[in-house]
Amino acid sequence: MQELKETSAGSEAANVPRPSPVGAPVTTTAASNSSSKPPPSRIQHFLNSGSKKHVFVGLLIVSAVTCAPWFLLTSGSKHQNHADYMDQAEKARQSRLSSSSGHSESK
Repeated sequence: MQELKETSAGSEAANVPRPSPVGAPVTTTAASNSSSKPPPSRIQHFLNSGSKKHVFVGLLIVSAVTCAPWFLLTSGSKHQNHADYMDQAEKARQSRLSSSSGHSESK
């Protein structure tokens, strides 16, 4: 019988309201808490909705942002293979050697 009295006293202690932490806003009811919170903006609603249409539009935006710089960087250049690059480097080397050897002979 005394065990029942002890447990009922312990449950009464659990129902005692605890003080709020330091810096936390003081609220008394759930209704006041929900009324002070502004509704989400359109962008937040769009990002957090998870509907198929919004996810698809989000993927399109991300892919456009990542592909646009790549397209702009590669659109004007002609890609060379290794043999073309080596031929161009050899011509440049020969022209440097011929101009430096001709320049040293005239001294």
